[in-house]
Amino acid sequence: MLAEFERKIHDMVEKGGALTSEYLNDTYYRLIKQYYGAAFSFDDQDKLIEVHWGRIPHFYRDYYVYKYAVGTASALDICSRVLAEDQDTARKYLVLLQGGSSKPPLDLLRETGVDLTSDELVISALTAVERSVKELRNLLSVRAGAGDCAGV
Repeated sequence: MLAEFERKIHDMVEKGGALTSEYLNDTYYRLIKQYYGAAFSFDDQDKLIEVHWGRIPHFYRDYYVYKYAVGTASALDICSRVLAEDQDTARKYLVLLQGGSSKPPLDLLRETGVDLTSDELVISALTAVERSVKELRNLLSVRAGAGDCAGV
C-alpha cells in the first residue's frame, strides 16, 4: 500500500501536477479503504487516518519504500546462495560489506552476482515470501487445531 501511494505521488509530480494536501489525503484514504477492504469499517472520525501519510518520513525521500523491496530481494538472493554453501558468493558478500561507500551501491551489489535488471530476482524474492506465508499458515492451522488459537 505504501509503495503504491509513493508511486502515485511520484506519478503526479512527473505529470506536472501539484501535491496538494487534498490530493495526498484523498489518495492515501482511498488506498487505506482499498487495502483494508470490508474488514475495516470507517466513520467520520476514522477519516482522520487520511493524514497519516504526513507522519511517514519515508515519503520525503526518492522512492524510499521501493528501496526496502530492492534491499530485501537482494538480501534474499545473497542469503540463499550463501546458505547453499556458495563460497564465492560468501566471499563477494564480505567484499561488498568492506566496500562501504567506495562505489555506488548498485555496482557493489552487481559484484556479488545480484542482477537488479533480472525478473529472476523478483520471482525468487516473491517465492521466498510465498514459502514464509505458507509456513505461517501451517503453523497457525496446527495451533488452531490444538485449540490454542480458536478462530484463526
